[in-house]
Amino acid sequence: MKKLLLLLSLLAGNFLFAQVGIGTDMPNPSSQLEIKSSNRGIMIPQVPLTSVTDQNTISGGNLESLLLYNTSTNATLSPGYYYWYQGSWNRLMTEADLPDNRVFWDLANNQFTYIDQNADRQVINPSDFQTLTFLRLNADGHTLEYVDENGAVTRIDFEAVIQNFETLTTIIANSDGTFTFTDEDGIKNTIDVSNLETLTSIALNPDNVNIDYTDESGTVTQLNLTQIVKNLETLTSVVANNDGTFTFTDEAGNTNKIDVGDLETLTSIVDNGNGTITYTDENNVETVINLATGPQGPMGPIGPQGPNGVVTPKDLTAGDASITVTGGTGAALVDSSIEVTDGGITSVKLASAAVTAVKINADVAGLGIVQNGATNALDVKANNGLNLDGVDDAVQLGGDLTKPTTINTDTTNTLALTGLESGSSNDNLVLIDKNTGIIKQSKSAMPKFFYMPSIVFDISTSGNFSVDLYSMYKDQFVTPMVSSSGATTPIPTLGSTELEYYVTYYDSIVFSNVSISANGVLSYTVSGAGATASSFMNIVFVVKD
Repeated sequence: MKKLLLLLSLLAGNFLFAQVGIGTDMPNPSSQLEIKSSNRGIMIPQVPLTSVTDQNTISGGNLESLLLYNTSTNATLSPGYYYWYQGSWNRLMTEADLPDNRVFWDLANNQFTYIDQNADRQVINPSDFQTLTFLRLNADGHTLEYVDENGAVTRIDFEAVIQNFETLTTIIANSDGTFTFTDEDGIKNTIDVSNLETLTSIALNPDNVNIDYTDESGTVTQLNLTQIVKNLETLTSVVANNDGTFTFTDEAGNTNKIDVGDLETLTSIVDNGNGTITYTDENNVETVINLATGPQGPMGPIGPQGPNGVVTPKDLTAGDASITVTGGTGAALVDSSIEVTDGGITSVKLASAAVTAVKINADVAGLGIVQNGATNALDVKANNGLNLDGVDDAVQLGGDLTKPTTINTDTTNTLALTGLESGSSNDNLVLIDKNTGIIKQSKSAMPKFFYMPSIVFDISTSGNFSVDLYSMYKDQFVTPMVSSSGATTPIPTLGSTELEYYVTYYDSIVFSNVSISANGVLSYTVSGAGATASSFMNIVFVVKD
């Protein structure tokens, strides 16, 4: 028996994965992604970083070159673009972030450089401004020698200076560059050393023994005043004796005794405990002084008022209901009242946890804030696409929509989604209904329809037959007989329930009773009539929305 074979040629969809162009059909050959727009920009993800080393806010981990726009402000961050590099967030600098005047240190030439207002490079050489001076005490122990940067020596004879002011008692370095010298008679004289060339600073050391001189180069020279004063001092001593007298020995070795008792007039003064005091002078004459005594005061919190209490006590009262006064009767010299100033209580004055949940009035609820009936605490009510995160105490996106929701945008106030994950060929596309504006989803990489791969029907025998179109389609797409050199991407396929099956044409002389099940099983009857040029069947797969 001769068999006739019918070859069914079907078209299949081809898929091309290459460059991506948004706003252009011809992206530049050197770019993987090219975006063109005359009135829109790219919205970089806006993230509130906590610090320059924040590794917790980005949930997927910080990768080198990760870019974002920081929205928070703290001691180390300000709003702006940052990228992650070698363990920290680095800010993309603008001209506004740089200081107006920038000076750079040249390590090779040991000099400073800067760019002036004419954009010219200027050089500052520190050696042009250095002066070498020093101050030292001569070996004779009383001559101060100052050498300026030209090598000129200026000498100050402290012996002559001090002799001019008699015997030295104290010398104090003032803040204006002068010294105040006080002799044994208490007479003060000011020595001005500010005219000694280029002296940087001279000050009395905290040890009260040395004078510290600091020259322009920062070198400190110390002058020990102990030796100078020892060489020139003439005052010997003043000694306090045990009998209330002082013995003064002058520079000539003569002693003089000073009896302080000769000047004393007060002998004693005694509180008698009855509101009087008794004064006894040096002649043993007693004088009684009667102090004014007020009436017996009312009983206080720690006992009756003593005889020396307030003569006419006044009351201390509350000025308003903001404060309560206890025991204020007779507690003041004049009638007084106290109250809390409006706005005077601040959070600084409140102890930690001083305001508890039960102190919060339910009337403060409103505008999305509700009072928790169990704890009396304030909660934020969130719905319609929002949820309340109890851990972070924040309202977040991600709740269920509870009503139809519309977001209005225009050419200026646009809506953008950034930081989206990369999709695959089996993902759905997000579409907007042109009539209602409602967002819908549709199959993404798959075409709306495609032809069944080529299959062969045996029409040599009459009868009823069936063939699983979906299985044949999947077998051919999953295990192709030949692939291009180096091909690694599989042919995408869909599930049987994601497709609808159609026969757009068949030869009604050869085939009859043609039908397709929902799962893609084709049933048909072969009549046995001879095949002709039109004895074929077109089968189309349609992707469900």
